[in-house]
Amino acid sequence: MDICIKKLLPKMVEDFLYYFDHDAFSDHEEWSACYCLQSHLSREEDESCVSKEERRQKAEYLVRQGVMNGYLIYDRDKVVGWCNAGDKADYGPVCADRAFFTDETLRGRIKVLYCIDIAHDYRGKGLANLIVERVLADAKEEGYSYVEGYPFQTQNVIISTEDQSGSMKNTDLKFIENRIGSIS
Repeated sequence: MDICIKKLLPKMVEDFLYYFDHDAFSDHEEWSACYCLQSHLSREEDESCVSKEERRQKAEYLVRQGVMNGYLIYDRDKVVGWCNAGDKADYGPVCADRAFFTDETLRGRIKVLYCIDIAHDYRGKGLANLIVERVLADAKEEGYSYVEGYPFQTQNVIISTEDQSGSMKNTDLKFIENRIGSIS
């Protein structure tokens, strides 16, 4: 494997769409029209935008406008994964939903890690760990206080962008488990 993780840019919209058209949730047909829109649409918009083509068009628009943020994971020139991640202030429905309230939403304070999808043939190869490492490293470099991971069921969770000494640790599953804590 020759893995490279790239921040989603508007010029990468065709790669993003191809991944969702062909590989994302290939083993979960019921999620095949997701296009990772739930984090950007109100509940009413999400429920009214039901056809795969409508959702595809909406996702294309959001990526082209720079509203949909995240990372594409490549193996050479093939997209093999996606991570929906960005500034919490850009996730209107998340900010509006009291279930997602953890702290005051100020631009540059909270980075959201909303979803990760890895192509079926690439699962179990450590790519989710790599993307979490990248999100945490970028969050620290960009000055975020912490990263929130969604969706959660009963507890709000955060992953701090630095350890007590102020430096990043090597991220593995044990590290992630140790970094997640509830917010009261």
